[in-house]
Amino acid sequence: MIVIIFVFLLTTLLTPAAIKLSNKFNIVDHPNHLLKTHQKPIPNLGGLVMFISMIIPLMVLQGQALYASENFVFLVGAVIIIIGGLIDDRYALRPVTKLVFQAAAGISLFSYGFHTNFFEWSIMDGMLTLIWLLGVINAINLIDIMDGLAAGVAAISSVFLCILLLAKGEFFFSSILLGVAAACLGFLLFNFNPARIYLGDAGSQLLGYLLACSALKWSINENFDHRLFIPILILGIPLFETIFVSILRLKAKRSPFKGSKDHFALRLVKLGYSVKFTVILTYLFALVLGLLACLMLFYNTMALYIIGASFVGALLIALRLSQIDMSAY
Repeated sequence: MIVIIFVFLLTTLLTPAAIKLSNKFNIVDHPNHLLKTHQKPIPNLGGLVMFISMIIPLMVLQGQALYASENFVFLVGAVIIIIGGLIDDRYALRPVTKLVFQAAAGISLFSYGFHTNFFEWSIMDGMLTLIWLLGVINAINLIDIMDGLAAGVAAISSVFLCILLLAKGEFFFSSILLGVAAACLGFLLFNFNPARIYLGDAGSQLLGYLLACSALKWSINENFDHRLFIPILILGIPLFETIFVSILRLKAKRSPFKGSKDHFALRLVKLGYSVKFTVILTYLFALVLGLLACLMLFYNTMALYIIGASFVGALLIALRLSQIDMSAY
């Protein structure tokens, strides 16, 4: 509880300062009338706020646990991600350069043994770990397309991942996830529609990194069975978005890394829903997926039914959304 209150208050105190700093040094998100439809430049230093708000309490409250090799390299990876993200927010890096920073964070984790243990060859686990890390980082980045969307979904996902890790006695990562939830809630006071500040690539990538690592921590020493779908279900919204958008872009013979209007949230707005309603509806879906994941955790007999229903539901939603004409959006 102390962590939650402290991080929440720190975020609410730092965010106004970050808004002023962003405007002073021109670290802002400019509208381009394609995907960035806001009317004026919006401060883009939300990632720095999130990092400071979570790391300072972590250093104070976790103390020696932070300097255990596995936990320390996790922190090193977070620093790599935030540095790459801040550079991207200021200078708009190419997708390949972004991936270099993300891969560097993943390789540092793998080099210290922070990876899955599903295969006899560690290189296979390393590749799977890297794919998962890059996938979740970019999935959270991808849903950061609407005021409050990424921060709210990350807050909900972090709460349910925290439940998973508490069930395994992983208190270090549980405290991190509580910090993520508190920081996101504090940030949403300024980021919910109409937003006064954005997460930026630094913020969305940092959140993706923290969620991906937490899910990895839970999966370590787990059997290769239905339980691995639990964190996937919790992160279902950003993962659905990634697969959905990638398929539509490839189908249209466009690069999956090039921005487009294919996002599910934009398609819901095209149907006539407001931005606020679309974001809140997405929160509800994230909440439902988290509750289903908890059912899988505590009631193994329901696992196959939940996995099957989730897959069919996602497929039907994707088919309906793909039929929406976005040419006039």
